Amino acid sequence: MSSRVGSVGDNASGGSYAYRASKAALNSISKSMAMDLKESKVIMVVMHPGYIKTGIIPRNHDLPEAVEPEEAASKL
Repeated sequence: MSSRVGSVGDNASGGSYAYRASKAALNSISKSMAMDLKESKVIMVVMHPGYIKTGIIPRNHDLPEAVEPEEAASKL
């Protein structure tokens, strides 16, 4: 599961260093795997579930578009 915060080009707010770094690493690994597995017809999919009400990013609870984890999972 990725996140937009893993995008280097879409970082307008800073902060969350470890979380951002982990998501950027996930995006990079997934892209490399997609390239390596292309001839084997394996498709890599990295999803961003949107804003979810979890303890990881408590400020998400105040966002009107934030959803409960179960709703996010069902929409994926």
